[in-house]
Amino acid sequence: MPSNRTPGGASLRRRLVWAMLWLAVALLGLSGISLYGLYAYRSLVKSLSRMDAFRRASALIHSVNDLRVTVAGLRTVSQLDPGELALQERQRLQLRFLRLLLQVQEDLNRYRRHVDRMAQSSFGIGGSQEEQQTLWAIQRALQRLQKLPLDAHRQDALDVQTLEAEIHQLQSQAIKLPHLLRRDVLGFTQRMHRRWRTFFLLATLGTVCTLVVFAGLIWGSWRELVHPLQQLLRGAQRLAAGRYQYRLSLPRRDELAQLAAALNLVAERFCQVERELEQKVQRLVQQAGRSDRLAGIGMLAAGVSHELNNPLASIAISAESLQRRLQPHQGNPVPRDCLLQVHRYLELIPAEAARCHRIVQKLLEPAAPGQQPPQEAIPLAPLVEQAVAVVLQLVPDRQRRVHLELDPQLAAPVDPGAWKQVVMNLVANALQATGPEDRVQVHLFREEEELLLVVEDTGCGIAAESVPRLFEPFFTQRRGRQGTGLGLFLVHRIVAGWGGRVEAFSAGPGQGARFVVRLPRAPRTQAA
Repeated sequence: MPSNRTPGGASLRRRLVWAMLWLAVALLGLSGISLYGLYAYRSLVKSLSRMDAFRRASALIHSVNDLRVTVAGLRTVSQLDPGELALQERQRLQLRFLRLLLQVQEDLNRYRRHVDRMAQSSFGIGGSQEEQQTLWAIQRALQRLQKLPLDAHRQDALDVQTLEAEIHQLQSQAIKLPHLLRRDVLGFTQRMHRRWRTFFLLATLGTVCTLVVFAGLIWGSWRELVHPLQQLLRGAQRLAAGRYQYRLSLPRRDELAQLAAALNLVAERFCQVERELEQKVQRLVQQAGRSDRLAGIGMLAAGVSHELNNPLASIAISAESLQRRLQPHQGNPVPRDCLLQVHRYLELIPAEAARCHRIVQKLLEPAAPGQQPPQEAIPLAPLVEQAVAVVLQLVPDRQRRVHLELDPQLAAPVDPGAWKQVVMNLVANALQATGPEDRVQVHLFREEEELLLVVEDTGCGIAAESVPRLFEPFFTQRRGRQGTGLGLFLVHRIVAGWGGRVEAFSAGPGQGARFVVRLPRAPRTQAA
């Protein structure tokens, strides 16, 4: 089992950890710079609201000017002769003076609250010590004005000169506020410019560092991960294609190198397993060859037994019939009809013996490959009639009949014995599948480009699942020793050798069966 450590080189996991750390540092740096920029922007926006101090300072100065105008009116009224009108005007101006004094106090309080609120911002405009001293000077001047006696019925109750002096001092202090604000704005602009340059440098440096880190990560990922993985993928594809001799080579010492070594071990194991499988396959092929030869020998013996059984049965039945017909006429003249039967049996015996000879001779055909099968077209109808006659001799019930509809002009280049063997097997199967009340029909006709031999019956029929297996060797539906399962197999083999085919049809059990032999069309001959 390979170890997780990689002596002599940095592991891939450690490299990935370092890469993630560098990436995290770069992202944190960019995030810090971005947050700092957002904070500075927020403070700047809040500080810009300090510009409202100009409006408040203007309102304060305007109120102080109105107060000075009122004091000037009081000076003018004090220089007039005392009278009812002068007294009323004096009272009106004093009341106005008091209202304006309250207005100045209110404007001053608003300005101070605004200054106190903006002083909390690190980027605030104003709120300097000099501005605070000016505000306190204005407040003290207002307090002195509020302490002055104001009585409209006393001529000496108000010292106009003292009042003007206080108003002048109040106005001089109020006029300082816009100048102080303007100076603070200029200072704030310079500070913000310096901070902007600092922020710009930090942002540029952070961006460059981040780009360098990303470029390094991309290059490192390609060099340390993507390229080795591509090599591993190509190697795995070659191994999957069956090229087990291929070996991966990664000049590195990490987990990917261990994976390449593991793939090489797998490929080596595949090669070893392949060699073992080849040896096993060779042994199995040898065993299968011996089994095939034994099966072929068994098939040959079974086929020969099946083929010799029919002519030998015909010979035995003919000899038994001869003996039975001649035995009652010993020493007496034999009737003519009996002589005809004897003559027919005597013709059948050598024909079937010759057929046995041909069957045995076919066994020797592989040893004499120079011999060629006959190519001359022979009539098919007479051979069908002879084969049906032989099969009927083998049936225990001599009353059975087979209905024939044969075209006498059809001919084909086939072996006569093999053709009779095909007909006999199909008719014998049909007779075995039918009873005395059933019917068996044999048709021989031409259909377009083929010659058709049809054997159909109204017997027990064939199950649907058995139809595809009818032409397999040793497959039979008859129990006991009534069938070997080789008849239809031999029919299929013979017809396939002539370039034809055999088809079986049945609607089901009890619905009869129909076998169709299709041969390639053969030209008509003069003999036919």
